[in-house]
Amino acid sequence: MTYSDVNGFIVLGWCKQLVSYECRTHVVDHKPDDFRFTSKDLALIAALRDGEVQAKDGKKFAGKLAAMFDKRTKLQACMLTAPDLPTWHLLYFTQRDQAEAGNHWVEGQHVHYRRGQRDGRLTADMVWDRVRATPPNPSTGEHIRCIDPTAPAP
Repeated sequence: MTYSDVNGFIVLGWCKQLVSYECRTHVVDHKPDDFRFTSKDLALIAALRDGEVQAKDGKKFAGKLAAMFDKRTKLQACMLTAPDLPTWHLLYFTQRDQAEAGNHWVEGQHVHYRRGQRDGRLTADMVWDRVRATPPNPSTGEHIRCIDPTAPAP
């Protein structure tokens, strides 16, 4: 499966082309509060253009910037539900799931998939609330291997 396949599936849901299913989508770029730029950080950014940043402050700022990108979560999620069908389906991924190296699944790039019964332990609304929480905390599920078709073969 490719990310284009997943995106195509989500677009079909948005366009109401998946008969009987309703499609919920959520996209978020969550940055933890402790990694937001302070006024001092912004002053350092302004000084970078003028070449006036001291080495110590510059290194501290660069470390904070790197940590911010590491700690943020860019989540994309799609949930399919149908009033007359007992099962819901959730597909989601973050920027870390798209990384070929260093992500939490040894097989590499992937999308998370979870499904459930409406009369089960977790309802669609309960799972969707977790997806939309701050920070997002979707239910774990199966991993589906995704590849970038433009990337060279391993």
